[in-house]
Amino acid sequence: MTTLPHLPPEMRNVTVDQALDVIAKTFPGVVVYGECTRPDGGRLVDIKFDWFHRVAQ
Repeated sequence: MTTLPHLPPEMRNVTVDQALDVIAKTFPGVVVYGECTRPDGGRLVDIKFDWFHRVAQ
């Protein structure tokens, strides 16, 4: 039986950076993270995950 990668059912007391690091180490892909400050002082955060896909040979 093949075991698929998975995250722990619960993570507590971790930062966003630590959680993204766990995701990046667990799944085949890359976490893309961007953050900026708006002119009004608000912050915008964009997080996405891009899977690595195998190319048939």
